[in-house]
Amino acid sequence: MWRTDDKCGRGGSQTRPFSLARYQLLLALLALIALFFYGRIDHTVEPYSTWDLHSYLTMAEAAPGLAVGVHQPFCYRLLGPYVVGLLPLPEPTGFYLLTALAAVALAVVFPVLLTGLGLSPGYAALSTALFLLNRNVLGYSLWNCFQVSDTLSLLFLALLLLALWRRRWVAFGGALLLGALTRETSLLMAPVALAYLWERGALRQDGVRLLLAALPGVTCFLALRGLIVPAGGRGLWEAFLFYSGKLADPETWFRLFVNPYLPLIFLPLIWPKRTLAFFREQKHLLVLLALVYVSALFGQNNERLVAPAYVAFYALIGWIAQRELAGRRGVVVVLLAGAAAASLHHTTARFPLPDRMLTLALSMGSLAAVTLCGLVARAAVRRG
Repeated sequence: MWRTDDKCGRGGSQTRPFSLARYQLLLALLALIALFFYGRIDHTVEPYSTWDLHSYLTMAEAAPGLAVGVHQPFCYRLLGPYVVGLLPLPEPTGFYLLTALAAVALAVVFPVLLTGLGLSPGYAALSTALFLLNRNVLGYSLWNCFQVSDTLSLLFLALLLLALWRRRWVAFGGALLLGALTRETSLLMAPVALAYLWERGALRQDGVRLLLAALPGVTCFLALRGLIVPAGGRGLWEAFLFYSGKLADPETWFRLFVNPYLPLIFLPLIWPKRTLAFFREQKHLLVLLALVYVSALFGQNNERLVAPAYVAFYALIGWIAQRELAGRRGVVVVLLAGAAAASLHHTTARFPLPDRMLTLALSMGSLAAVTLCGLVARAAVRRG
């Protein structure tokens, strides 16, 4: 079990906390275990053979050249398929290997990012473990390894924030360039970085450095759209006009705001003062959240589209846990057990559940259990 009783927050234990490196080793192992249990899509059978993965396979098979006949926006997401195409492996194996490497890298990098926000190694590890068990944000792209661009973009987002916080502008520029070659969402970090510098009163000092660092990535983003001729598909403005109408559907709201972060979604509402205090200190992460949700209006796969919000959400969960749940190991067990239960699925799994109803029952049951546990923990704190 994760030892989250570092000497931070209420009820700290006197036991010696694990080092961050030991947690990273455990988390890397958890990432591989999650990869195994999420399973692997059978891309040779319908309906999967007609999904977006066909475009990525075509791109990988064409490397080191550029594929023709690929629709937008897939044709612009070069990095993942191109790297796979250069590997001396069959393309499906290459996609799976690159996905595994990206998942392990995420498991190692994300807790470093969280400690930069003031989380102890234990709570950074707890938040990362909960993230790795998230079927909708991470698990889907591990199962459908051909969507490696999704996993890589989550990794680049973490690296971009790390570089921003440390004012490493060369690293920021490099990560933004790679992100622009991977998926459009990385470009959201340019305005987020601007908000961060404004928030920290460093815009005058570092504004020009940010501009120079962002220039290669933005130029690459524009150049790809000028040089590559898509075989079809909707441009950004057309996609917005087509997909933004989904907000009229109540199910869309559930898929955007509740389903992506089951079973933890209501914990920030149980501790609203902690949530407000967190975003008062990290306004740029609130900007990131807003931009991610605006970008979700450009597509239809709602849970995947809001996945880049994982940084802000799991940082907030760790922030709350460190200050309200320290020393309450039973609550930590419920959080991890609930996340594990919600990760099970009737399709995206190596050992699928029998049907959709059981998936729904486990998801809603874990949501109820975690929410109730949070309410009980808050009531106990007030009585104490």
